[in-house]
Amino acid sequence: APFLSGGGYCSEATSFAIGLKKITNVQTVHHGDSFRQGYVDGLDQDTYQAMYHMTYLEKIAPKSGVVVCHSEPGAWHPARYQTSRCPPEGSLYTVGRTMFETDRLPKGWAERINKLNESWVPTEFHRKVFEEGGVDPAKLKVVGEPVDTSFYNPARKDLECHKFSNLRPPPEHRAPPPTGETSSEGGGGSGPR
Repeated sequence: APFLSGGGYCSEATSFAIGLKKITNVQTVHHGDSFRQGYVDGLDQDTYQAMYHMTYLEKIAPKSGVVVCHSEPGAWHPARYQTSRCPPEGSLYTVGRTMFETDRLPKGWAERINKLNESWVPTEFHRKVFEEGGVDPAKLKVVGEPVDTSFYNPARKDLECHKFSNLRPPPEHRAPPPTGETSSEGGGGSGPR
């Protein structure tokens, strides 16, 4: 996964890895995106130490464990761009973790996903889209997105919380509904001018 890049895949993969580390050995390999030093420098000490341990100290042979390629499928072997190999050669059991926020898969994704033993998607919506896109339904598993419960913990008193109950402007500040009328002077309709 792109553990050292920041972004959605990175934060999700980090939460998965740290959670799994509590119950089993986990090795992480940066994969699928560029390294961003500013992101690494901004990690809290506990996350930095956990990631350092899983990246540099924990070593698990691919033939003796489960390999999770947590990135977009274009990064999976053979990658469409330069990145570390995932899954590594000789992997015993391979899992792809990916998602796509639309109603169809990009071209070529189904073929790449079907090469792995299984694919983890975050919701039933994704399962349906991936299946309709040509992914073998037997390979699809819905595994929800993880939450860092150390950080997102209602018992924490050191976080400033904000409550938003209504983000709409009051009626007197709302634009009227569009009328579809226009004029050559540009004064018709209610859209931006």
